[in-house]
This record gives sequence, C-alpha cells and structure tokens, in this order.
Amino acid sequence: MVGPAIKGEIEGRLAPIRDSILILLSAKTLQDIQDVQGKNTLKDEILGAINKNIPPGKIAKVYFTDFVVQ
Repeated sequence: MVGPAIKGEIEGRLAPIRDSILILLSAKTLQDIQDVQGKNTLKDEILGAINKNIPPGKIAKVYFTDFVVQ
C-alpha cells in the first residue's frame, strides 16, 4: 500500500515517472520479458526508474497485476 504522503509525491511527478517507464518498456523485446527472470529484471528496472523521480527508498516494490504483450 502507498501512504498518503508518498501518493502525493507520486501524483506530483506522474508525468516524468510515466515517461521513464514508457521509455524503458519501449526498449524491451519479447525475449527480454518472456520468462520469470526477465519479468523480475523488468520490475527492478521499473523500480529504479520510479526512484529516479522521487526520493530514494519511498517505493520498495513493484507488482504486476496484469501483463499484456502486443
């Protein structure tokens, strides 16, 4: 769960966070993310992208609730 304070920080920086994640995702191939190890690596990279835009340590984990590849 995200606390109210961090939620406000995320909402205030949503555009750069989304941009960082979209750039990261656009560089991935199906082979990069098709296995569990690739998905876990992607989670770590998304976490790094988020934490570059907010104070470090505020977000500790990334979860996939849906995963669609086109």
